This record gives sequence, C-alpha cells and structure tokens, in this order.
Amino acid sequence: MPTFQEKALKLLHGAKELVFPTFEPQDPEAAAADRVAQQLWHERFEPLGVMVEDADILDLGAHDGRVLAHLLSTYPERARSGVGVDPRAVWFEADGDVRWPEEEKTGRLELHTDLAYLQAFDLSSFDLVLARDLEALFPLDELEDGLKRIYDLLRPGGEALLHVGCASPQGGRAGYGFLTPTSWIILAMRLGFEIGAVRRVWRDHDAVAAAQAVLPYASDEERMTAEMTLRLIRPWESWELDKVWHAKPD
Repeated sequence: MPTFQEKALKLLHGAKELVFPTFEPQDPEAAAADRVAQQLWHERFEPLGVMVEDADILDLGAHDGRVLAHLLSTYPERARSGVGVDPRAVWFEADGDVRWPEEEKTGRLELHTDLAYLQAFDLSSFDLVLARDLEALFPLDELEDGLKRIYDLLRPGGEALLHVGCASPQGGRAGYGFLTPTSWIILAMRLGFEIGAVRRVWRDHDAVAAAQAVLPYASDEERMTAEMTLRLIRPWESWELDKVWHAKPD
C-alpha cells in the first residue's frame, strides 16, 4: 500500500505536469531531433542573452517547431506561447499525417506553413522573433518588407534574433551575394531597430586572405565575418512613450 509520502510525491508530480507540461519524445529519433533543436538554441541564440520567460515568441523558418517546444517546456525560463512559420511544413508526413507534434500538451504552440500568415498577426503581438536563416525566408526584393513586418510584429522593447550570412569575395548566396556585415547593420538601423549585440562566425584563413585582397581598407571584423546573429531591439517610439506618460491611473 502506498505510503503517505509516495502519494504526496505522485500528487506533486501530477500537479507539476498540469502547470508545467513537458514534451515527451516518443522514440529515439524524436529524442535526437529534440537534442538538435536544443543545441541550435543554446549555441546560436541563447548566448545573446534575450528574455524568454513569459514571452510570446515567433519563430520564422521554424523547421519542425522543436526549438519553440524547448522554450515552452524548459523550467524556469518558460515562454508563454510560441508560433512557428515554415513553408517547408516539415512536421507533416508525405501523406499529410502529422509527424510532430502528435500531441502538443501545452496548447501554447502553433505551426503554420505559409509566410503570408505574417500579415494575419496583429501588430505588437510578440516579445521575441527568431530566424535561424533569414535569407532562406525572404527573396531579396521582399527583404525590407519582411524586416519591416518583423519590426511591426514586435512589442515595444521586443527583440529579434536574426541569423544571416555575409557576402564573400568568392561569391555564393550568403548575404544575397553582396550584403556585408556593415550593410546588414545599416539596413536594420534604417528600418528602426537598435543593435543590441552581434555574434559573429569567422571565415577560414583562405577566405580571409581573399577578402583582404578585395577589401584592403575594410576592418578586420568586416573581412573576417562569414555569418552573424544579430540581436535587434524594437525601441519605444516617441508617441508610444508619450501615451504611457499621459495614461490616467486606474
């Protein structure tokens, strides 16, 4: 017969699952996918130090949504809600059946398959926007509109973590073939963002030598940067601050 302590522990565990539900992998393949998603978050985004707890998060190019699931279920920094958008719809099987999540316990995760869905969200809906590969999301002629939409979807003080490639003298699709680190930063600032932090991935030695030959007067960081994760802050607009200062107390 269970002791009082065993009954109490079982009750506490049930209460914890009710309040702080977790995503349980159904098989080793799912567990491996969870580890990959968690590694992506902890290596690419988390070092930039954004606030996750109680945040409404939009993940663009969300893949299978497991990064969001991790942020929704991890204690103590649980997000409030997560919305993932990815045209590749990798959470569906070829026959249309749902591959993952078959059972989404929190009820706080949404997954959508069309970037046009960005136009359906209300303005100032999110505290944090993630994009693990921005160039794969927007063609060049839609880039500025896409960044402007990200800005509009963020609440005042909200942040965007955007991973981008930087153009190489050797060619390639990174940075749309011409956007350098400085170009990315200028574009973000021109659209109204403040730069909170920049985390860089460096080129190898041969690529740096090629960049130096083409960009002899650029800074070392400019030539050496192959990829960046930008932490962009959506500042308070003057009219928003004015509205706050003049709000009547309840």
